[in-house]
Amino acid sequence: MTGSAFDEWSLEQLTRRVFLARGAKAAAAVPAAAALLAACQKPGQVPTTSTGGPGQGDYWPEGSPYPLARQDSPVTWDLWRDPIDSNLPVEKGATLKIFNWNAYLFKKVVEEFCAKYDCKYEITTYNGEDEALAKMRTGQLEFDVYFPSPDNLGKLVTAQLIQPLNHDYIPHLVSDVWPAFQNPWYDQEWRYTVPYVMYTTGIAYRRDFISDEQIQGMSNPYDILWDPKYKGDIGIYDSYREAIALALLRKGITDLNTGDQGALDQAQSDLVEMIDAVDVRLDTNGAYLGIPTGKFKLHQAWSGDIAAGWWYTPEQNMEGWKTLGYWYPDDRVGAVGNDNIVIPANAEHPVLAHKFIDWMMTETHSMLNFSWVGYQPPQNAADPKTLTTTDSFYDMPYVLPWLSRAVIEEKDFETGSFEAELTPEVDAIWHNAWQGFKAGVS
Repeated sequence: MTGSAFDEWSLEQLTRRVFLARGAKAAAAVPAAAALLAACQKPGQVPTTSTGGPGQGDYWPEGSPYPLARQDSPVTWDLWRDPIDSNLPVEKGATLKIFNWNAYLFKKVVEEFCAKYDCKYEITTYNGEDEALAKMRTGQLEFDVYFPSPDNLGKLVTAQLIQPLNHDYIPHLVSDVWPAFQNPWYDQEWRYTVPYVMYTTGIAYRRDFISDEQIQGMSNPYDILWDPKYKGDIGIYDSYREAIALALLRKGITDLNTGDQGALDQAQSDLVEMIDAVDVRLDTNGAYLGIPTGKFKLHQAWSGDIAAGWWYTPEQNMEGWKTLGYWYPDDRVGAVGNDNIVIPANAEHPVLAHKFIDWMMTETHSMLNFSWVGYQPPQNAADPKTLTTTDSFYDMPYVLPWLSRAVIEEKDFETGSFEAELTPEVDAIWHNAWQGFKAGVS
C-alpha cells in the first residue's frame, strides 16, 4: 500500500463521502423533496404522456400525483418526451457536467473517459437529496449526469427533471450488469435510470473489542446498539430514514416504508431509549471513519462504508485492517439499496452523457470505481464468491475477507428491504418521529 497509485489518490480520499449527511438536512418540517412532490400536484404540473398519466403501477395512494414503486408493485414510467435519436455524433469540445454526492466517483475513471472522448469534466457536489432536488428544480443549472436514489425517481420523472434514455447508446447495461437489474421494480425497462452502486445497511464494529462470534451469535444482533455495556461508543447515521429503519428492523418490521402510526411511534420510543441506554451519537462519518480510528466501537453502517474503512485505520497494515467488522443478517433479510445514474432534462451534452453512462456500465470502469468508493456495482464481474480474494486497483481485495458480509449478493434484491418513495403524509409521520428522537440527543 505504498505504491504510487495510493499516493496519487489518497489525499482526495481523506474528504470522501461527506455526502453521508443525507438525512442531516432532512429535519426540516417540510423538506424540499416533499415540496417538490406537492408542486407536482398543482394543475399543469403532471405531464401529458402516451397513456395520459405519469406512470403505470398498482400502488397509487390517494393524494399522490404518481404511483409509488414497491418491490411487489413495480412501476413502468411513461415517457414524457422521446429519447434522443440513435447514431448522433458525440458533442465536440464538451465539458461533461456531473452532479453527484461529494467524493462518490473515482476521478481516475472520469479522466480516462475524457481522454477517450476528448472532453473535459466538471463535478458539482451536494450533501443531501433535498439539496439536490431543490437545485434541479430551479432549472438554472445544467448537468449532463446526476446520481439520485430510487426513492426520488417519481418526483424527478413527474416534474420532468430527467429525460428518457436511448438504450442504443448503453449496450453494456445488458451485457455486463446483473440480470436482477435488467428490469428493476422502481423503473421497469430502465426507461430513465441505470444502476450505479449497491449497498446493504448493517452494523460496523471493532473486532478488537467485539468478536465476530459474539455479535453473530446473538439472537437479535440489532440489540447490541442498545447495550449499556458500550455506552458512549455507539453511533448511528444522522438520517431520519436510516435511523427509523434501524428501529423497525430491530422489532422485525421489514416494511421500511410503513405509514403505520403505531409502528413509527414504537420506533421513536426505541430510538429515545438509545439516548439513556448508550448515549447514542449521530454523525455522518462514524462508520467509514469513526470505526477505523476508534471513535466508535459500534456504528450503523452501509456496507460500502466499512468496505472502504481500511483507508482510515491508523496502522496501514494487516493488524490495523483486521480491527474492522461488519454484521448483516444471515438470511439476508435486512436493509438494501442502490443509487442510479440519470440524464437531466436540460443536459447540454446528452450524447456524451449516454456514452458516460455506458462507460460506467462496463466491467473495467465500474470495478475500477469500486476499488476507490468501496460501493459494489451490480456487475457480472463482481462475483460475490471472489470479491474477497481478487485484488483491486490498490492491490487489496475489493472487500477484506473478514468483511464478507459486506459483499452484495444478487438475491439481496429479492430478500432485502428497500427505502422507497413515501407520500407527503407518511413522510411527515417519519419526520415527526425523527424530531421526537433528535430533540433528546445532545
